[in-house]
Amino acid sequence: MVDNELIDIFVQESKEHLDALEPEILAMETASSDSEGVNTIFRGVHSIKGSSGFFGFEQITNLSHVMENVMALVREGDLAPSREMVDVFLECTDTLKVMIDEPQNSGSVEIEHHLVKLNALLEPGGGEAKVEGPKVNDSVDLPEILADFVLDPLLIKNAISHGHLVFVIKLFMNKDIKDQGKTPYDYFKEIETLGEFLDAHFDFSVISGLDDALESELVVSFLFTTVMGSPDMITSVFDVPTEQVEEIDVEVLKEWLGTDPSKVEPKSRSEEVFLEVVDDEESASADAVTSSTSKSDEVEKKVVPTAKAPPPANTNRKKSG
Repeated sequence: MVDNELIDIFVQESKEHLDALEPEILAMETASSDSEGVNTIFRGVHSIKGSSGFFGFEQITNLSHVMENVMALVREGDLAPSREMVDVFLECTDTLKVMIDEPQNSGSVEIEHHLVKLNALLEPGGGEAKVEGPKVNDSVDLPEILADFVLDPLLIKNAISHGHLVFVIKLFMNKDIKDQGKTPYDYFKEIETLGEFLDAHFDFSVISGLDDALESELVVSFLFTTVMGSPDMITSVFDVPTEQVEEIDVEVLKEWLGTDPSKVEPKSRSEEVFLEVVDDEESASADAVTSSTSKSDEVEKKVVPTAKAPPPANTNRKKSG
């Protein structure tokens, strides 16, 4: 079963994200689409979505995922912030706090009304449907290795358009994780520093139950994007054999998305600034990769950062209205 210590780290980090993004939500109505505050909100809900999905807290993942999709459009200049958006995001943040306080019980928290309001921000009068990403071409045969992953078209499209490659890495619970003094969550955090975590999949077919998971060669697979240029670089950074890393054909993914993101021109100056920010992040990731590659035999045994005490909550928060 998932270690309670890891869940405590998830709770601590998620609360820090929520405390950081709340004042930015309050200021969002007058912020420009390429502002640091908008990026803070996007990255905060993105991180909560990824880590909660890793632990299987589906309600937290679902709500933060839809919030992330809305903020992606705001960040790209396709959706203007409004007073209504501020109010909806504050309500969603309050519910995220409730669920993150007791993540094991988060499945019982009602979020449908939040999803309806978020969708109404995009399509007035269309609140019954959930916010969705780009439509995809279901007739395209994706690689079999992707069958067990939840694919997010919006994230994949954005990643490919910014020059990311897509990889799947398979890790064995004993030889790659337990024997190295690590946990699967360590690898999740490592991937977050090198690129974009998309999804994780555990293969439970090799064990009889969760109780003996750590004693069996349970396989956990990660789907992620990165600017790292080849499978060899991935194997070097994570210190795993070549056969445990597979690069996904980006051209097939483009066909599945029904477009070639590399040919999409920036629609506005705000999007150009967004691309510049991404380029800066990718340069930083590339520097980290170079350092990690040259010292692959010194990969840290623990990559989960020490949890810091969260900043004081804003007890004087006032909703717009």
